[in-house]
Amino acid sequence: MAEPHAVRLRSCLVAKTLRAHRESILTYLTHRITNAVTEGLNAKIQWVKYSSRGFRDREPFKLAIYLHCGGVDLEPRAEKILSLNALKPEDRQS
Repeated sequence: MAEPHAVRLRSCLVAKTLRAHRESILTYLTHRITNAVTEGLNAKIQWVKYSSRGFRDREPFKLAIYLHCGGVDLEPRAEKILSLNALKPEDRQS
């Protein structure tokens, strides 16, 4: 069993953390909205930045972000190719 002093110290730390984040907690309970998606996207962008070992210009960096975060499908699906082949030439998009 934990010592009373350790339990009291842990309780004080929890209370301090709750006080520090009170506004964010109340906002979540009121609106049920978090910034988790934004944080995830930022983490992915930071990973692109780190894994590239630096870009000299902004444009290649932006393109790398679009590539990794934009949902680009680099593996064509057989169904998609077959459906495109079934279209008349005048209906196809370039």
